[in-house]
Amino acid sequence: GEMTRDALAQLLLCYIGTAADIIEFFDSFKDPKVNTDKVLCLAVMCIWSWSLMQFTIIVPASKGKAMNLDASCCDKTKEICCNLDVWGILITVILQDAPFFAFRLVIIIHYRLISSMNLFCTAKNTLVITLQIYRLVVVQIEAAAAAAKEAEKAKLVKKKGGNSRGGRQRGGGGSRTRGSSSSSYSRRDTKVRRGETMRSERSRDSWARESYRISHREQNSRSRNFDYDIEKE
Repeated sequence: GEMTRDALAQLLLCYIGTAADIIEFFDSFKDPKVNTDKVLCLAVMCIWSWSLMQFTIIVPASKGKAMNLDASCCDKTKEICCNLDVWGILITVILQDAPFFAFRLVIIIHYRLISSMNLFCTAKNTLVITLQIYRLVVVQIEAAAAAAKEAEKAKLVKKKGGNSRGGRQRGGGGSRTRGSSSSSYSRRDTKVRRGETMRSERSRDSWARESYRISHREQNSRSRNFDYDIEKE
């Protein structure tokens, strides 16, 4: 796979430190009790050859994929085992730190080869193994925390989606009520207008009748006066 320059530089620095530790382990032959014992010589050569195998395995840095909290136990174990950070830590511990620590501890306890170099290297291997175990725990905690954050984000998105849908439905109901109220108001207006037109028509009819009656009375009065004048003459 492709690697960035930063990742390649970190890998080379790690390899330089590992090579220095391997060379220090090979210096165990300088002790006369080790180079004269056939079992110890074979043990040193086997462990040294075993540690060189880690240079053939390149584990790139992972992208921090979150763990699925809703998955089953088998799926969670698969995610944990398939994590690249976990593989890198296990390769370093199994191929170098654990064998070196075991060999130096046997030399100090069983063969009584107590020296400043053996004590320093044993303490260093103990510290490295402890830090690697701590790193394993931190990786799992970070993956669980990232999964919890993603679950919270998903819940917030669902809540926002539900609120927006509810608002739309409320808005639709409000528009319907507004439409019904506007239609009722329009009906009332039409009824009022019809009543006003009916009243105006009735008033016009009554006014026409009154005017006709008045004009008819005036004509009758005029005709009577005319007849009266003729009789006088």
